[in-house]
Amino acid sequence: AGLRAQREELSSRVEELSDQVETMKTQLADAQEKRSKEEAAFVAEQQDFEQSITACTKAVEILKQHYGDGSAPASTRPAWMSLLAVQQSVSRQNVAVSPDLAALLQHAQTQPTGGFFGKKPGFHDAYESKTDEGLGIVAQMGVLRQTFMDDKQAAIDEENRLQQAFQQLMKEKTAQLEALVEERDAQQAQLNQVQQEIGEIGRAHV
Repeated sequence: AGLRAQREELSSRVEELSDQVETMKTQLADAQEKRSKEEAAFVAEQQDFEQSITACTKAVEILKQHYGDGSAPASTRPAWMSLLAVQQSVSRQNVAVSPDLAALLQHAQTQPTGGFFGKKPGFHDAYESKTDEGLGIVAQMGVLRQTFMDDKQAAIDEENRLQQAFQQLMKEKTAQLEALVEERDAQQAQLNQVQQEIGEIGRAHV
């Protein structure tokens, strides 16, 4: 009777521990899946930042050339393409910009594929002859580029923090899982021993 009571107690404990082991395994798998998604999002975001910074850098170069002496550069298509790329980055990442820069980027978005600074019949660039105002926009574009660079670094810092937290979590959860498995196996071994003793007693009475 005592062995049967012990068997029931051990069976209940083994079942409880088995459930905890499965729960812990599920938590580990979920944490790994979440971390994988975070890493994928980080990589995509870093590529986005790189493209934004490159677009801003090119736009600054083109705008400097344009407003340096008040004349349009010989090649106008790269300027339009760079400004369009910056406009898309600003919209995609929801970055705040000054009204003048926002107007310039919006103007670039509405230009035909012939270019932004190209002169056509009936086409008037609101910033064409405003060198001082244009240079101010160049400076604002530089600030926007720095904003993207700062955000890029902030994302890197956050990714490092998340990775460290994940590694610590996995270390703790893995240790807990190993302890649960060890206890479950020990209880199972004891249960097997009790069942064997009960079987031996039963055979002896027969």
